[in-house]
Amino acid sequence: MFVIIIYGLLASAMTANACFCEMDLDESYWNEGMDTEILTERYTLSQIYDLVNNNMYEAAVNMTIGSGVWLQPLVRIFLTQHSSDGSRKIMRFAYELWNSGAKHFVIMHFPAPFQLILNDETVTIINKGYFQALKVDGEGVVWGDAYDKETKKVSWKIMPVLSNNSLSFKLYHLDSDTHLSYKPNTEASQDRVARFHLEPVLRKNRVFFYIVNTVYGQSLEMGRLIDSRGDRRVYGHDLNNDELYGRDQRFKWIISSWL
Repeated sequence: MFVIIIYGLLASAMTANACFCEMDLDESYWNEGMDTEILTERYTLSQIYDLVNNNMYEAAVNMTIGSGVWLQPLVRIFLTQHSSDGSRKIMRFAYELWNSGAKHFVIMHFPAPFQLILNDETVTIINKGYFQALKVDGEGVVWGDAYDKETKKVSWKIMPVLSNNSLSFKLYHLDSDTHLSYKPNTEASQDRVARFHLEPVLRKNRVFFYIVNTVYGQSLEMGRLIDSRGDRRVYGHDLNNDELYGRDQRFKWIISSWL
């Protein structure tokens, strides 16, 4: 297990309780009449889906812009696939749309946290299981705060990095002016700024994220034990053969607007 620390380096919106109702398209969307316009839209969506699924993001963006298609059904499919791969792909597609002059598709058709992240908004990162927000103490250790969800101590920016055709994210803590990093217990000298995959998932019309380290393949987890104040430590959890991962709320994070 890895303890999460902070490595000093200079570096809106869905609230924690907001729902995804505006994108709640049920099966009737796919089962309604065989109108030509509807068939054309379905065909276009299926093409865009295949392009995204095969990592052909430029072509998917161009087809989206050219057709002006309503993307919400496609977004919903990716978010409900129960697949890390699919979650990363829809995150990458949103990133490509945002940076290709098509921000309005993300704003209109994707859950609000996508816009918060891609627009460099200040956010709060709250654990779904214990409803505690990430903070950093004076020694650089990351905790979940038992009470605070509003002060600068729980304010973050999530910064996308596209490198070697792979999208990852840095977590930057505003109050301490530092990035999140990993420090393996057995390798104390190897502090490094960490990058993470964000894996968005839709459950019961609410969106949350798994936050998975790109180097060690570990997911951020909020610990069970509490200190005298009620705060909990945050760790990196090895996901190999972990059957609890998909069900345990301690691995799930809500990204909401700070203030």
